[in-house]
Amino acid sequence: MLFFRRWLPEALGAGKNKVVLLIIHGMAEHSGRYAAFAEKLCEHGIETWAFDMRGHGKTANLSLNSAASGGLLGHCADRKAFSKLLGDIESIRAEIEKTCDNPPLFLFGHSFGSFLAQGYIEYTNKRPLAGCILSGTRGPSGAAIAAGAHFLNIYSFFRGRRHLSRFSARVVLGGNNRPFQPTRTPCDWLSRDTGTVDAYINDPLCGTLFSAGFFRDMLWILQKIHNVLMIGKIKKSLPIYIFSGSDDPVGGMGKNVTNLVKRYKQEGIADIELILYPNARHECLHEINSGEVISNIIDWINRHISAD
Repeated sequence: MLFFRRWLPEALGAGKNKVVLLIIHGMAEHSGRYAAFAEKLCEHGIETWAFDMRGHGKTANLSLNSAASGGLLGHCADRKAFSKLLGDIESIRAEIEKTCDNPPLFLFGHSFGSFLAQGYIEYTNKRPLAGCILSGTRGPSGAAIAAGAHFLNIYSFFRGRRHLSRFSARVVLGGNNRPFQPTRTPCDWLSRDTGTVDAYINDPLCGTLFSAGFFRDMLWILQKIHNVLMIGKIKKSLPIYIFSGSDDPVGGMGKNVTNLVKRYKQEGIADIELILYPNARHECLHEINSGEVISNIIDWINRHISAD
């Protein structure tokens, strides 16, 4: 069972919305953190849906911490996590299409959610979207990701896939705060906005310690979605909008995310746009210039509604 939220524009009735945006949140957070973003979208007539993915937020609570149903907080699944997570996106999409009479649908993924969005547009290329938006994302990293995935595969085998692992977190995330020394908190890499960082730290559904199996799956997913054959399956006419902070360690301080755009262009994806916000960190939606970030997203969506 997936917990989801729906924000409906007041100016438009149910089933009469010109466009819907579906949000896939990042690791160790939840859909409620996107309320301000969704409310701003609704002001512009964009209905917004978001769900807590398995192992996160209220979905974990609804599932009574049952790993079999994907509800163990900090652990998505014992087996086939990637296919289950993509299946969850498809399930919510089906509910949107049924409820809203098959509207133009934009997919928005942040961080780990952006990795899933990349996978979704590869594996479901025959299910057309109006567009895909990637936030705080990354592209191919080659040998480093492959080596990490191999190591964590062995580690999770011996420690157990459900083992909540500080060691695995250090392996995958340990370097994120390093560029911002001296740091005020362990989460300074998220945003320059100290209020946002403190709210994240004080949110009981954020910053969860995740399992060895989850980190192994994350690196395996990155390998999978950046395989040249899989990238080549993305529908060439799909509009893609990517934004990141120039100081986002997940995107290689701008370099890695720029390489993703180059890779997409090499595959013939023509309608692609990248914005790198100077000095912004990982969560541009929660940065000190969030108004500008949200305004640019809305403008891009409106341009592509008009294009249709």
